[in-house]
Amino acid sequence: MGGRATDTSIKLSGVTTNVLGGATSLSPDSADAHNALGLALRQRGRLSEAIESYQCAIEMRPESADQYNNLADALQEAGRLEEAIAAYRRALVLQPAFVEVSYNLATALQESGRVEEAIEAYRLTLRLAPSLAEAHMMLGNALGAAGRPEDAINAYHDAIRLRPDYAEAFHNLGLAMFARRRYEEAVAAALRATELRADFPEAFRALGCAYERCGRMFEAVAMYRKALVLRPTYPEAYNSLGWNYYQSAKLPEAISALETALAQRPEYAEARLSRAMLLLSQGDFERGLPEYEARWEASKRSATRGFPQPVWDGGDLHGKTILLHAEQGLGDVIQFCRYVPLIRARGGRVVVRCWRPLKRLFTGQLDIEDVCTDKELPPPFDTHCPIASLPRMFQTRLETIPANVPYLGVDQSLVEWWRQRLAGDPPGLRVGLVWAGDPDHSNDHLRSAALATFAPLASVPGVCFYSLQSGPGAEQALNPPAGMTIRFFDDGVGDMASTAALMQNLALVIAVDTSAGHLAGAIGRPVWLLLHLVPDWRWMLGRADTPWYPTMRLFRQTRLGDWSAPVAAMVRELRAMTRR
Repeated sequence: MGGRATDTSIKLSGVTTNVLGGATSLSPDSADAHNALGLALRQRGRLSEAIESYQCAIEMRPESADQYNNLADALQEAGRLEEAIAAYRRALVLQPAFVEVSYNLATALQESGRVEEAIEAYRLTLRLAPSLAEAHMMLGNALGAAGRPEDAINAYHDAIRLRPDYAEAFHNLGLAMFARRRYEEAVAAALRATELRADFPEAFRALGCAYERCGRMFEAVAMYRKALVLRPTYPEAYNSLGWNYYQSAKLPEAISALETALAQRPEYAEARLSRAMLLLSQGDFERGLPEYEARWEASKRSATRGFPQPVWDGGDLHGKTILLHAEQGLGDVIQFCRYVPLIRARGGRVVVRCWRPLKRLFTGQLDIEDVCTDKELPPPFDTHCPIASLPRMFQTRLETIPANVPYLGVDQSLVEWWRQRLAGDPPGLRVGLVWAGDPDHSNDHLRSAALATFAPLASVPGVCFYSLQSGPGAEQALNPPAGMTIRFFDDGVGDMASTAALMQNLALVIAVDTSAGHLAGAIGRPVWLLLHLVPDWRWMLGRADTPWYPTMRLFRQTRLGDWSAPVAAMVRELRAMTRR
């Protein structure tokens, strides 16, 4: 969603002393006096002096948990987290049932990135004070950061049960539901947060994001605008607004919103990436490809991928081995492996590290030296490059896209195996279907369909359909829509090498925007791609063809979420094919 679950509640304070300024009856050399002075200095933002005063108090009274807590509070506020953690731990040794200290220790541990330790500290707090709603909510944040989303959701529910008007807990619950793709529940939680707090811009943005994933684009825009009324300088909301406009094909409004986000925060990676995809979808590779590198920062990953070898700078590769590594989906690797011959022309030996379903397909192809999976250690190499960065490295423009197809070959023994397997099938035009992609893809709610979407194709006589679907959604072929007969393979289609061989036995592949479309295009098979209104940047806008794959035709939605028009166009074209 682009947002981060944060605590907006007031931090539990340490023990306070009644120092209002002016004269005091405390002895200037007493621990109480130094402690009181520390409190007064901290209130005035003079943290270094406050820390010194607390340390003097502790020297005089080393057994005081209160003073260690106050020192730790000041250290945490000053960003000296490790020292703060040590002071909180000392306070707990002195007074193990000190609720404020265990809570504050947990927040310091979480802030320092020690999430599992923070979870234990929050649990200690809750053993001491089970009804402390703030601790339940913060525990939820820590559990979410630890990759335990369902536990986080339970913790937010506990916070809300204890405090039904806890807007921040509803907000964070909505973020957690969104992350779990439970979008309707995310809407309900974020909506409740906005009802409880009308001055909560983060919650309005979260509600907008949830509405968007439910296809309620106009309502999403209204929520983003409410967030911006509350906080005019809010680049995250402008980025969300811009992306909404882009997905709705409102390009001038999209670029305006994104430019505003970047004016407010010039290095904002998410907005730079959004703008890059907008530029690329319009064919502006010159400006879009360099900006597309913002995907690393936006996803909080590193282009180095932990390799000690340097990232390739585009220079000479004679005598060197370059590792090309997958970073996105299967389709991206298939699409961009076309650059391997250009790398070979610069003298480089090429090793490809890809996802397991691609290994057999790439082995022995394109003069690739070696292929390994993402679970295997690659052979020795000198430099490396993320495979989706290759268009930038070769300064690709629309007219220079390497598109000599087929650029991937197909194992002829597998082709023959499939030919024999299909030999007894009824005669007719053989058409492979793929209706759904990876449900973990961020845009899967837009690009995937159901098998029933293709039901009108069954009205065309003389066509035999074959399921190329794998993974989630494949089971729909067992119960096809009325009037459609589709061949389903109980043992599956297999890896991408096997899928390519099956495609060679078909006259046509029809697919939504998934790796199957890339595969059919790379091996030079006729392929029709069904696209939502504003698809991934590589398919650009408004075109019925693509410079990436000469044998591919694009069938596009004319209204967001409505597949009827492109499927009707496919029916007409399919009828024309069967008449030839």
